[in-house]
Amino acid sequence: EPRGVPVPPARDVNVLITGGADFLGQRLARHLLDRGSLAGPDGRPERIRRIVLADTAPAAIEDPRVTSLAAG
Repeated sequence: EPRGVPVPPARDVNVLITGGADFLGQRLARHLLDRGSLAGPDGRPERIRRIVLADTAPAAIEDPRVTSLAAG
Protein backbone atom coordinates (compact mmCIF):
# COMPACT_ATOMS: atom_id res chain seq x y z
CA GLU A 1 0.00 0.00 0.00
CA PRO A 2 1.25 3.51 -0.73
CA ARG A 3 2.71 5.50 2.15
CA GLY A 4 0.22 7.81 3.82
CA VAL A 5 -2.88 5.93 2.62
CA PRO A 6 -4.91 4.86 5.67
CA VAL A 7 -5.95 1.23 5.89
CA PRO A 8 -9.61 0.81 6.83
CA PRO A 9 -10.18 -1.18 10.03
CA ALA A 10 -11.15 -4.82 9.77
CA ARG A 11 -14.87 -5.46 9.70
CA ASP A 12 -16.67 -7.96 11.90
CA VAL A 13 -18.46 -10.87 10.24
CA ASN A 14 -20.86 -13.58 11.35
CA VAL A 15 -20.36 -17.14 10.11
CA LEU A 16 -23.14 -19.71 9.65
CA ILE A 17 -22.18 -23.39 9.55
CA THR A 18 -24.93 -25.84 8.63
CA GLY A 19 -24.36 -29.31 10.02
CA GLY A 20 -22.53 -27.61 12.89
CA ALA A 21 -23.12 -30.38 15.44
CA ASP A 22 -21.34 -33.08 13.43
CA PHE A 23 -17.60 -33.80 13.46
CA LEU A 24 -16.67 -31.67 10.44
CA GLY A 25 -18.87 -28.73 11.42
CA GLN A 26 -17.42 -28.54 14.93
CA ARG A 27 -13.89 -29.00 13.64
CA LEU A 28 -14.41 -26.14 11.16
CA ALA A 29 -15.86 -23.91 13.91
CA ARG A 30 -12.89 -24.56 16.21
CA HIS A 31 -10.46 -23.82 13.39
CA LEU A 32 -12.22 -20.53 12.61
CA LEU A 33 -12.21 -19.57 16.30
CA ASP A 34 -8.46 -20.23 16.48
CA ARG A 35 -7.86 -18.28 13.29
CA GLY A 36 -10.00 -15.33 14.36
CA SER A 37 -10.52 -13.83 10.90
CA LEU A 38 -11.39 -14.56 7.28
CA ALA A 39 -10.45 -12.80 4.06
CA GLY A 40 -13.21 -10.50 2.86
CA PRO A 41 -14.22 -9.90 -0.76
CA ASP A 42 -11.46 -7.30 -1.11
CA GLY A 43 -8.86 -9.63 0.41
CA ARG A 44 -8.61 -7.71 3.67
CA PRO A 45 -9.06 -9.61 6.94
CA GLU A 46 -12.47 -9.54 8.59
CA ARG A 47 -12.76 -10.48 12.28
CA ILE A 48 -15.08 -13.35 13.14
CA ARG A 49 -17.54 -11.86 15.61
CA ARG A 50 -19.91 -14.82 15.94
CA ILE A 51 -20.32 -18.35 14.62
CA VAL A 52 -23.79 -19.89 14.39
CA LEU A 53 -23.92 -23.70 14.24
CA ALA A 54 -27.20 -24.92 12.77
CA ASP A 55 -28.14 -28.61 12.90
CA THR A 56 -30.81 -31.02 14.12
CA ALA A 57 -28.86 -31.57 17.36
CA PRO A 58 -27.12 -29.05 19.61
CA ALA A 59 -23.40 -28.52 19.11
CA ALA A 60 -20.95 -29.01 21.99
CA ILE A 61 -18.66 -25.99 21.71
CA GLU A 62 -18.28 -23.83 24.81
CA ASP A 63 -17.31 -20.39 23.54
CA PRO A 64 -19.15 -17.07 23.95
CA ARG A 65 -18.75 -16.38 20.21
CA VAL A 66 -20.64 -19.58 19.28
CA THR A 67 -24.42 -19.98 19.12
CA SER A 68 -25.95 -23.40 18.57
CA LEU A 69 -29.33 -23.62 16.83
CA ALA A 70 -30.92 -27.07 17.07
CA ALA A 71 -34.06 -27.75 15.06
CA GLY A 72 -36.26 -30.61 15.99
